[in-house]
Amino acid sequence: MIIFLRLSEVCKAKGCGKSSLYEEIQAGLFTPPVKTGKRASAWPSYEVQALNKARLAGKTEAEVKQIVICLVAARRAIDDSAIAAVLNNSNHDAPIEGDNLGDGARLFTKTRKPQIRKRQGVKEDGLEADGGQP
Repeated sequence: MIIFLRLSEVCKAKGCGKSSLYEEIQAGLFTPPVKTGKRASAWPSYEVQALNKARLAGKTEAEVKQIVICLVAARRAIDDSAIAAVLNNSNHDAPIEGDNLGDGARLFTKTRKPQIRKRQGVKEDGLEADGGQP
């Protein structure tokens, strides 16, 4: 099972901040996120682990860039037979081995409510926004 990690979880796993992570992505030293919805992105956990292991092993930047290229290419080479096997599985209610995500990882069931902010003190036609005099 593929587990997706959100930005904060990736930063925690790497021990870096958001800006540093996005700089590494721009430099080709980290994989770009995968769109998991209209406004959601995440990284496959195995990619984060592979890149952390490469750094731990002392790989050069050139070697890390090559690993990134291979990981991104592997995203497009998903085995169609594996997908078909999952889709044809007749026992959809049975738990899948490894469903316990652990380590702070979570499925994307949390939704964000839109925030509506009031503009305060904005003048329109010489009047305060609340209808008072200027």
